[in-house]
Amino acid sequence: MFIIVGQAFLWTPTYAASLGALNKHLLPHGSAIMNTIQQLVGAAGIAIAFSVTTATKTALVAGGESIRPAMARGAQHSYLVAFGMVVVGLLAALMMPRKSPLNGMPIAAH
Repeated sequence: MFIIVGQAFLWTPTYAASLGALNKHLLPHGSAIMNTIQQLVGAAGIAIAFSVTTATKTALVAGGESIRPAMARGAQHSYLVAFGMVVVGLLAALMMPRKSPLNGMPIAAH
């Protein structure tokens, strides 16, 4: 639940601020870029979660703990890392600019 709430706090203002700064003819490009970034970040988040879980489990099993409790603690560590990411996302969302930084100036498209 915290992860979903954190994503809402991050992505909604990010989309609004970034697409709001673009001229109408650049909106499709900006939307495509934002969707691509969202997919890449989602994939990276899953990779980080599995990496934290596996690294914690491996270290605990090497220390003599049985596999099931080691996996549970690995999952706990993974959720703690995800919660930290949610906090960072919340702080980033709160620091997003409230006005367009371009003040209506046209952007050169290449």
